[in-house]
Amino acid sequence: MLIEFGFPRAAFAYTLAHLTNRQRYLELGLDGGAHFATVSGVVKEAVGVCLAPVRIKLADNCKTYQMSTNQYFTTYHDYHPDLIFIDADHHYEQVKIDFENTMNIMEDNAIILFHDTDPESEFFLAQDRCGDSYKILNDLDNYNFYHVTLPFEEAGLTIASKHRRVLSFT
Repeated sequence: MLIEFGFPRAAFAYTLAHLTNRQRYLELGLDGGAHFATVSGVVKEAVGVCLAPVRIKLADNCKTYQMSTNQYFTTYHDYHPDLIFIDADHHYEQVKIDFENTMNIMEDNAIILFHDTDPESEFFLAQDRCGDSYKILNDLDNYNFYHVTLPFEEAGLTIASKHRRVLSFT
C-alpha cells in the first residue's frame, strides 16, 4: 500500500505512531486537515481541534471540534491521548497553555510533538509562521520532559515525553 505524505512531519508522525503503537491521537491546530488525516490512518481514535473548518473527508475514527483549544480543554476531559501534536496558536504563551492542558488529560506514556520549534531563520519568527513557539523548549526541562528537536522542513519538530524510554519500538 502506497501512502502519500504531504509533509515530512506527517510521514514522521505516522511512522512514530505506527512504531510505538499509539492508539489515541490529539491534534491541536489542523491547518486544513491533511496532516491530521494522515496520522489518523494508523491510530484507533483521532481528535482534532481547530478554529477553521476541516475541508477534507476524514475517516470514521476521526472527530473534530471547531473551537479554540482553550474551549476544548474547558469542555472535554474524557479523551486521554497517547500521541499529541501541538500546532495551533504560534504565540509562546498559548503553546504553554496548550501543553499544560494536554498534561492534564494525556496518558502517562504519551508522546507530544511540538511543531515550529526550530525556525531556520528570522523570516519564520513572524506570528503567521512559527512565531515564538520555540520558547516552549525551556519549559520542557522545567516539567522534567525528555525531548529532542529535529530540523524538519523550515520550522522544526520537537518530540517530548515524561519517560526516557517511551520511544522504544516494541
